Parts: sequence; structure tokens; C-alpha cells
Amino acid sequence: MITRRLFNRALPLAPLAARKANALLRAGGIPNAASISPPPSGWGQAPANAAEGLAPVTRVMPRHQAARLALQVPAIRDAVTEAAWQMNRFVHAVEPDIEVYRSFSPMAKITFQRQRNVERQIAQETTPGWQEAFEPLHRFIDNLMWRRK
Repeated sequence: MITRRLFNRALPLAPLAARKANALLRAGGIPNAASISPPPSGWGQAPANAAEGLAPVTRVMPRHQAARLALQVPAIRDAVTEAAWQMNRFVHAVEPDIEVYRSFSPMAKITFQRQRNVERQIAQETTPGWQEAFEPLHRFIDNLMWRRK
């Protein structure tokens, strides 16, 4: 998630990025275009039913699968982790299983709780919600009742 602080931190780089984009456009596009991999098959092609005027319907990737794919990229994983640490900067409550440790200082307990909160937040983004978990069941019922695909 892009927070106000992350946005303001990147804001001074906007003029440099605009100059670079302008230079690329004036130079005739993206340099080393041959090194860019081609799009997957079927992208940019007219669908089979385009003559009929029907738009193709594609299934959207569920949020948890998109998050898992995004977290496989190290730069995105680092940015998400950093944002999660910033969002969980303040710990408002320490869980009882951490609180019972007598030998740990209060600061250590807060640090453990913060780490647990960050791990929980990232895990929550990569696990399906209850609506997504019941999607196959809803599709099955639709097929039974309405004979849809």
C-alpha cells in the first residue's frame, strides 16, 4: 500500500522521471526493444467472436493469487515488507502469549508483537478470503441451476 510518506518520498524524483520519459519518446521509443519478451499468445489479437461484436469475457485473477505472484519479485516483496513495517510501527496491544514472558523487556515484547503483526498482515494478503474460497461452490451451483459455464 502506498502511504502518504512513501508517496512524498518519491515525489522529488518525478521531474527526473518525466525528463527520462520525454527523452525516450523523442529518441523513438523504448531502447533495446528487442530485449523485451513478446506478450503471451492471444494478447493484442482480435477475439474469435469479434466479428459478432461481442466482447470476450475473461476471468480476473483472485486477489490472493495476484499477491502471491507479486511477492515473488524481490523488489516488490521488499517494498511490501517495508510498508507493512511502517503501517505496524505502533503496537497497541501485546498478545497474552508474548506478555507472559518474564525475562523479556517490554521493548522486546513490543518488537516480537510488531514482527508477528507484520507476518500476519502479509499472510492475510496471500490467503483467500471467504468469498474467494466459496467461488468454486457458487460456480457449481450456477451450473446445476442455470446450466451456465
